Amino acid sequence: MPATLIALGRYTAHAVQPFTAAELQKIVTELSEGKDARAACKLLEQRKLACPSTARPRAWELTPTGIEVCKAALHSSLVERKGKAAAMRPNKATPVTVSEQLCPRLWNLLRIRTVLTSVDAVSVLANAGGNTVYLQAVIGRLLRAWSQARPDAVEVGKKRVNGALRYVLKLDIGPQPPELAKPAMAKKEAA
Repeated sequence: MPATLIALGRYTAHAVQPFTAAELQKIVTELSEGKDARAACKLLEQRKLACPSTARPRAWELTPTGIEVCKAALHSSLVERKGKAAAMRPNKATPVTVSEQLCPRLWNLLRIRTVLTSVDAVSVLANAGGNTVYLQAVIGRLLRAWSQARPDAVEVGKKRVNGALRYVLKLDIGPQPPELAKPAMAKKEAA
């Protein structure tokens, strides 16, 4: 039903005009069959959003309430789409760093495994063909920074695994990783 309301909001944006089930099927891609379009028209009529047209046979017209609802549905879909686009594309003035992208994923991995090395984390989190050496360095910096920021939650193990430091989760502080001082991490990542 929301897709129908949004499509009718577009259809009647400039002028309110009667529509048939076949026309509704053309403008609403979700209505794949004619019976679906007729059912949508009947539903609009039941909800008093549309009424049978007096000008055209087997056609419907939106009621004043129907016009308002369809325009509101169209408006809310446009606002939602803008919000999603903004969330998907961060502002170019504030680029997302590798550590900011990696931080929640790495923290969840540490919470799941409770014992982690940077080598283990790279094997799980690296993309195919990605720069694993750089990624391992960033992971090592994040784990070290967490152990310094919250020594009660993350501890550096006494034992190394294949030369890599072992980090142990002593206290699960929740889904959010420990807060870090941003300038220090940005300076380390730039180096």
